[in-house]
Amino acid sequence: MSLFSAFGNIIGRPLSWFTGAFESPSHATTDGHDSDSDTDADSDAGTVGSDNDDVEPHEPSILDVLVIKAMLNKALALPPELLNTILDLAEYWPHTTTEWSGGPLSIFGGGRGREDVFLLRSKPLGFTKAPDDPNLPLDYETTPSAPQHLHRQHSLETFQDTINSSNPLLEHPCRKIVFTIRSHDQGWGGEQPHHGTYEGSWTWFDAGLEKFDAGEETEEEDNSDSPNFTLTKLRSIWPEVVAVSRDGAADTYAFHHELLADQGHKIQANVLARRPFTDHRVEWSWTDDIDPSGGDARLEQLVKAGRGTGTGNGEFVRNLTLGDVVTVWGRARFPAWVNTVERVRIDVYWAV
Repeated sequence: MSLFSAFGNIIGRPLSWFTGAFESPSHATTDGHDSDSDTDADSDAGTVGSDNDDVEPHEPSILDVLVIKAMLNKALALPPELLNTILDLAEYWPHTTTEWSGGPLSIFGGGRGREDVFLLRSKPLGFTKAPDDPNLPLDYETTPSAPQHLHRQHSLETFQDTINSSNPLLEHPCRKIVFTIRSHDQGWGGEQPHHGTYEGSWTWFDAGLEKFDAGEETEEEDNSDSPNFTLTKLRSIWPEVVAVSRDGAADTYAFHHELLADQGHKIQANVLARRPFTDHRVEWSWTDDIDPSGGDARLEQLVKAGRGTGTGNGEFVRNLTLGDVVTVWGRARFPAWVNTVERVRIDVYWAV
């Protein structure tokens, strides 16, 4: 117990956190409230969970984590597997943040080309800063990638060499993603009994995935000190990129957007018929274990919170590989539906 007590003092967690007496926020809940309210007591925003922790956790850097691992290893000679387990239990991970706050931006339903809008992307998983291309004066975080097919992925070793960490990163290091969104719909419409809930909402947000293209199979792997990890090499895995055939013309490529929300990618719907901005904080964790096939009572919580029923099983987080990029898309469907966005933020946490 003294080990956890000492470690808790270092990272800012009380001893009760490790023994289970400290109640941590559920990963399968969403906090929703009007942005013009002074409290979180407005229950008709669909709130199913709230983070009322008195302890503000320390947000460590990569160096902080490596120092802690070295200290524990020197003091206790613990095997690496146990050290990693302790850090995972303490959620002591570095993270990156990207944020767009250029709103209000309105996304209009009922018209192709304006009802699916790219909003934001994360830094590549394991990277502490976005790739820089001085010859391309475009904002990495908010500029959509061109719809092109991924020819070949970079190897794990290429990413590890580029990151050049003293402790080589895992192939699947992601531990948690936190999406923070401030938005509202058009403030009317839908069925009256559902107003103030998420049922029948046709405005929402999805999480997408991008990977860096290593080029054609005939091209040699770039083994230089600076592989091309720039915006022009990003390829969308989801939404899927499809070929569009036109009479008498070569095929072009476009993003494929489904009419209905994909339950495995749906981050959050807007509260139905509520005009004031609402804040949502949605957490996806690698330990989430809600089976989307049915039989789990927690599925109903996801539905009531306006989340996708396939986002509570942790697979999106666990399947992310080193160098992957998480994106956020805003959606609106059918005429007169409007998704108005003021702010979007992505926090990605990973193990080192």
